[in-house]
Amino acid sequence: MRYAPSSGLEALVEHKSDGKPGRSQPVSQSGGLVGGLLGRKVACLDDLIGDVDLEVGRRVVLSANVIYRIYQHYCYLMSKLYEMYMFPLSSDRALEMRRSGLETQLDALKQEKRAEQVECFKDVAKLKSERRDWVKERDELALRVNLVLESLGKSDGS
Repeated sequence: MRYAPSSGLEALVEHKSDGKPGRSQPVSQSGGLVGGLLGRKVACLDDLIGDVDLEVGRRVVLSANVIYRIYQHYCYLMSKLYEMYMFPLSSDRALEMRRSGLETQLDALKQEKRAEQVECFKDVAKLKSERRDWVKERDELALRVNLVLESLGKSDGS
């Protein structure tokens, strides 16, 4: 994905966080070369924050898909296990081994589901931490843009 802010005067504005994830809003239309560069960097940081938000959503969807597939296989094995309960207990050693094998596979699937949930949580927590870092950097930069634009406005008005 290419990180390029839209051209025109929107790139030369200062930004102020509106509290919504990943986006800031324009406040004024003054600046210059320094204000424009900083404004473009703020827009780039907004794009990065948006990308992190997309990655969080993708990871959650991926995890849900993996857990759904585990659940499907779990249901299949459970149906096979229930079919085996029609036979009397201890009627055949091979039958008991098969039943034990199915129970072991079911336990392994439960463990795999828990591991996927933990990994998803870790991945999402890491992405959210990264997002907080980008938001902090964007907000600090937006503050610097405000200061630069204010100082440019004062020097133009003097």
